[in-house]
Amino acid sequence: YGNERFEMVRPGEMQALAYLYDNARPGATLLSITGSLPWRYRDVEKFQYGSALPVLYPLDVRALERRLRADPEGAFLVITTSQVYEAVDTQGVEPGWAPELSRALRSTPTLDVVFESDSAYVVSPVLGERIGKGDR
Repeated sequence: YGNERFEMVRPGEMQALAYLYDNARPGATLLSITGSLPWRYRDVEKFQYGSALPVLYPLDVRALERRLRADPEGAFLVITTSQVYEAVDTQGVEPGWAPELSRALRSTPTLDVVFESDSAYVVSPVLGERIGKGDR
């Protein structure tokens, strides 16, 4: 009835979540931009969950990085096609925001895209002595 584009779960979105659950340490924070995310399907008690939309729209990369670094167990931001559609369709986010967000996150040397599929990507802060994206 019109919500299909953000209620549909794409295979790449599930791959991103599998990556999170396989790689995040217990106690880590998992962030999303909206509720259209099929997470909490396993190990729900091991992680903290939250929304990053308040620092992503309008875009504030420094605030996002502070949020990601605030958790001593680590933090990950997962962005999926479904979430982008939901943000545009129900949250008043401008349609051109997603490409701008992607460019900003990928060009920030202290953030790293640690997983990517055709419909999702996962961002985490660069840790420790790693300085740039070429140091992966």
